[in-house]
Amino acid sequence: MILINSKESNLLLDNFKRRFVVSEYDPKNQKVCRLLWANLNCKGVVLPTDEFEKIPIVSSAEVYFYSERDKKMYTAKFKEIVDYINRLEPWEEIDAEIFDDLLRWYICVTHEDFCITYGLS
Repeated sequence: MILINSKESNLLLDNFKRRFVVSEYDPKNQKVCRLLWANLNCKGVVLPTDEFEKIPIVSSAEVYFYSERDKKMYTAKFKEIVDYINRLEPWEEIDAEIFDDLLRWYICVTHEDFCITYGLS
């Protein structure tokens, strides 16, 4: 995975939020949950995290990976992200968004052991 600089990362994240997150989202003002995946504006398909690698995306596809835990954005091949998630230990929590450059779809991976997908067949 390749770390994206903060200026480009902020732009990508702003575009993601405009497209997929409720317009009232303000992480400093959320009473229930500050995580992006808990504030989505469109209903996705929920599946267990252990089915993550079955998501129909070409393994060589270049995608964006935003880790909400460390507030960093990466670009990576989908296979690299699958491998990363499969290597996580049970005590390691993840909250992350994965999306393409045209914002046609997203995958949210949650610390609650489920994924949310939108725009994928």
